[in-house]
Amino acid sequence: MNRLTANGVMDEKEQRGPVQYRGTNRGYPGFFAVLRPKGFTLLEMSIAVVLLGVLVAYGVPRFQKAFEQSRLDMAAMHLESVWTAQRLYRTYGTQFSTSITDLSNYLDTSFVVSQCNNTPPCAPSCDFCYAMASSAENAFEARATRNSAKTSYWSGYLSITEAGTITGYTSGHNGEVVTPSKL
Repeated sequence: MNRLTANGVMDEKEQRGPVQYRGTNRGYPGFFAVLRPKGFTLLEMSIAVVLLGVLVAYGVPRFQKAFEQSRLDMAAMHLESVWTAQRLYRTYGTQFSTSITDLSNYLDTSFVVSQCNNTPPCAPSCDFCYAMASSAENAFEARATRNSAKTSYWSGYLSITEAGTITGYTSGHNGEVVTPSKL
């Protein structure tokens, strides 16, 4: 139902479309009815952005710590595999191995690719660098050191001895400490 004015143009109400009322009851304007255009105000948008910023600032460090925890647990599992391989190597020989690559008959060394099998710095694709820290006839220590080429935030190492005990941790710049779940 278009109403035309004397000059043949629709009046202003018809051009704006249906009116939305705030504070109404079933579409009927109330006493404090306010005409409100469609869309968000700058205040509403800024409040939403601030709330999202707070959620992100709270959530991102927790995700980073959870990812580091999983990487550290994986390194601990790999060190346990090295420990098992060292025990097998010694049963067939007279002493423990001095290199992780010597354990290839007893260990799937695919996790310790040639770029990760040395002390840091190792290849940027490796989360940890695996190496034998020391080895003797009756003792050894294998070490997984956090690769500084992969991340500059986390640093530290894990080690395992002939007794099978894993020690060590990684820490972040702000003092966060992550230890393997099995410790």
